[in-house]
Amino acid sequence: MRRARRASAVIIVASFLGATPVAAQSTMPPSSWPNTSVAAPRLDGWPHAIRLSGDDRYETGLAAALTLRGSGGDSSYPFGSPDPASTAGWYGLGSCPRAVLVVAGDSPADALAASSLSDSTGKSSEPFLQRSAASDPLFDPVGGFQRVDTDFAPILVTTSARQGATALDVATRLAAQDLRAGGCATARQAVIVGGANAVPIGVENELLAIGYEQVFRVAGASRYETARKVAESLGTAIAPGSPTPTTCTDPLADDGNARMNFYANSVVEFRNGAQQCALMQRTVVLADGIVGADALAAGWWTSFWQVPVLLHDGSGTLPSSTAQALQTLSIDNVIVLGGTARISDQVAQQAASLASATATRVSGESRYDTSVVMAQKFGGWFATGRGLEFAGSQVCLAASSGGSGANSGRGWPDALAAGPWCGRASALARNAPARALAPTTGARPTTSASASAIVRPAHDAVPVLLVPDSLAVLPPSVENLLAGAFNPADNWCTSVANPPGCLAPGFAVVFGGPVQIPDALVGTISALVSGGKTRGVGDRQPTLGPMFHTTLSMAPVFDDQGGNAADRVCVPRGGYSEARWIVAASNGQVGQTDVMLRGRYGKDADDTVRSAGTGSPTCVSVATGESSQLSVRSVSLAGPTSAVQTLTIGAPRRFFLTSPLAVVTPNAQSGVDSASDLSGGGVTTWTFSSLGTEASVVSRGVSSTVSQASLTLSLSRGVNTATQTAADTFSATFSLVTPLGTTTGTASGEAILRSGVWKFRGSTRFLGGSWNVATGAGGFSADLGVVGPGSSDDSVVWRVDGLVD
Repeated sequence: MRRARRASAVIIVASFLGATPVAAQSTMPPSSWPNTSVAAPRLDGWPHAIRLSGDDRYETGLAAALTLRGSGGDSSYPFGSPDPASTAGWYGLGSCPRAVLVVAGDSPADALAASSLSDSTGKSSEPFLQRSAASDPLFDPVGGFQRVDTDFAPILVTTSARQGATALDVATRLAAQDLRAGGCATARQAVIVGGANAVPIGVENELLAIGYEQVFRVAGASRYETARKVAESLGTAIAPGSPTPTTCTDPLADDGNARMNFYANSVVEFRNGAQQCALMQRTVVLADGIVGADALAAGWWTSFWQVPVLLHDGSGTLPSSTAQALQTLSIDNVIVLGGTARISDQVAQQAASLASATATRVSGESRYDTSVVMAQKFGGWFATGRGLEFAGSQVCLAASSGGSGANSGRGWPDALAAGPWCGRASALARNAPARALAPTTGARPTTSASASAIVRPAHDAVPVLLVPDSLAVLPPSVENLLAGAFNPADNWCTSVANPPGCLAPGFAVVFGGPVQIPDALVGTISALVSGGKTRGVGDRQPTLGPMFHTTLSMAPVFDDQGGNAADRVCVPRGGYSEARWIVAASNGQVGQTDVMLRGRYGKDADDTVRSAGTGSPTCVSVATGESSQLSVRSVSLAGPTSAVQTLTIGAPRRFFLTSPLAVVTPNAQSGVDSASDLSGGGVTTWTFSSLGTEASVVSRGVSSTVSQASLTLSLSRGVNTATQTAADTFSATFSLVTPLGTTTGTASGEAILRSGVWKFRGSTRFLGGSWNVATGAGGFSADLGVVGPGSSDDSVVWRVDGLVD
């Protein structure tokens, strides 16, 4: 049974717009991802990490499959764009697989050997498998054998026949459909690992109905026999060349980078230290087949090098199927994974003797430690204390419950999905997503792509590290590895400081939901791979406070890129925090402004520092057309969003003047000379009125001429300090008289003096009157010209607009 949908944290934001607030969310899923009661895969961002998850193992597998093909470009969602419907796509590896692998999701039994079937590099000799179903059995006979192109194949887990299933899980079917004829169209073959009691027979015809041309099944009477058959389908080889090469292409892991290379099936790079790397020819893995944590954590490198995985049952002698494989395959090296509690020295020696091979144990004190040792020996992740050797490098993390029986079901499917995915990431050796660097309020806002000249991660390997299920702390070995690789003492790029030569932070991909790996732990991981430069979970949730809708230009007080009469939403000073973007959407049209990279936490739009570290006044414009709805939210640098505020903006609510109201002299004035912008403060007040104006006003679809208008403006100059200029603020009251009745209101905002003209820009609130307005909110704009000394000869041009009821 599926778990209940995870509720988003509720943060209600008040707004004087009359907007309807909606709960704040973690990162919105891409718009084209399924989001229903039966399938809702998710991706959630942190400054230097992303989580791939769902409400169960099947949905997490779907998220992994969708991100396998995600474009991952610099403008992709959520790091390069705040728009879930971005045409640049979403985060991912940009890889369309040629096949999919399907295993049962109730037990890791058959799945333990499956990762090796996925060809991370696209260079393997491909497994030789038996066909169990075909769309054209005359051309592709059932029972026939052929090599199967398993390039980049993801592992999809599905409900098993043992659980009563007769078909694919809904999320698994969606993944298979997407990779066959959705976002990708290259997957034509499917490989089922496990017998009919594991993956139902009906799945074969279901895959054909989806569009797969051939289905292959690898199955034995036990997990040990299944692993043997997988191993036999892959075979072993030696690296080409004469003489046979014995050293790695890149033997050093402490010279600024550590590169991985594919040589031939089962040829493994093995590093005994940062300066040692030898090739292990014709290699197989011997791993525990009961709990299987080590085999799952090895998936990234067994898929990369196409290394067969054989299993042991924990007894004092090898299972017959495993022994048979060791005797019949051509083997030079047996890598024994894990400690002697699972595979004794006696059993390891038995394996070596049967294969006439050398046995090499790779283990730690726990499964978590073993995953770290594998990162070192197969990926060169030896902490050197020099961040240069890990700049831009990436890791994967998955939970492992540390138990058997009922507890063994926790985490293993996520680690299984991570193996081929992270193997493919290792083969690509591409940079982590280009992203704005924390903190949002930094004095030198920048992106990882701009701050660092890195063109490739320092380490190709993207290892899978295991963490305990449901705990908010890292195992010491994992924490030490990340802290040692991303040394906090080094010069990591941030938006506080990014001098030439600074180091690109690392990046982490987390598989599994917050039950398995809590949010706080992902925040810790994100901070560690940044070199300790981010705060963790606390800097994720952006806020968006009171704002207003207007069609008036709010420049130069606000950072307003919209044209005249464009619909815009404007946020006053301090109205947003922890946001990179403010986004407005209406009828499929999206407007956005990047407040972080535009420097709005450092300076105002006029390049003056008035509130360093606080969001300065800004607007975002959007084409609304005939739409009656407008939604607004702020988005962090990693995707989490504030509460969404929805506003009704149709013609029946609009109030606007058809032309500005102009008055050449005030009726009254008092206070400080308007020509001065005193650093020590001071107040000036004007009252203007006009009769018989040429302007008309349209309110709720009804037009009338303005027969009389009055405006009282009060300017309060701020008191400057040695480090920044204080904002000058204003308040106002106004009244408009028409033959149909009156409308009154107030306004407030900020003002700047530019070339002898005070620019007043801010929001208005409608208070009612005798016409058709009871309440409402909108924009206010006034340009007050200073003609000579004193304030008696000042002139004003002003207007208001808004949404009213």
